[in-house]
Amino acid sequence: MAHRIASLALAVVPCDAAAVTVPSASGRPALAATSPQAMQALRLPGGPGAGSSLADVGPVGHVHVRDTASDPRWRDWGRDVAMLGHRSVLVVPLSSRSGEPGRLDLYAEDPDAFDDEACLRATELGGLASVAIGVAHDRDGLRRALDARGDIGIAVGVLVERYGLTVDAAFQVLVRHSQHHNVKLRDVARRLVEEGDLPDEGSWEA
Repeated sequence: MAHRIASLALAVVPCDAAAVTVPSASGRPALAATSPQAMQALRLPGGPGAGSSLADVGPVGHVHVRDTASDPRWRDWGRDVAMLGHRSVLVVPLSSRSGEPGRLDLYAEDPDAFDDEACLRATELGGLASVAIGVAHDRDGLRRALDARGDIGIAVGVLVERYGLTVDAAFQVLVRHSQHHNVKLRDVARRLVEEGDLPDEGSWEA
């Protein structure tokens, strides 16, 4: 699960590396990263993902460190991350039915590398990854987990039930459609929920 989330993050969000801590029902989180440097960064103490919760997330659903070398909030952590070659970081919390915290970290080599669209994609991916974690922990709770995630989760559920896809594959369908039509992922999901199917070519035009 952790490796799939990290690989998917690298494909969905423009970044140079990704690392994931996936909570588990056993209490021992699974760790995965797309590079050795990202794994080192994930294990560093004192950053925005330290402790039992991400207190700095706020209403936006993520922590955005525009420049690890100069951000005053986590000076020691930022210095160490910058030395690993990561100057921009996005940290997205992951939840689970077990209540144990997890997180998705995205790294970029350049300062201020994540724009608003990248932040949105990361946050949406974090929500869907949390759904997938919940499904893995309790497959009988699939409908409740998907319903709790709004239109994107419901749209994933529609594709899972209609076409027999996995949660990861259904989310990839939505992502590809979003990228192909240059439409936000949540708008693709809302269209599927409201109309029952993905739109044909050109139907996004006003």
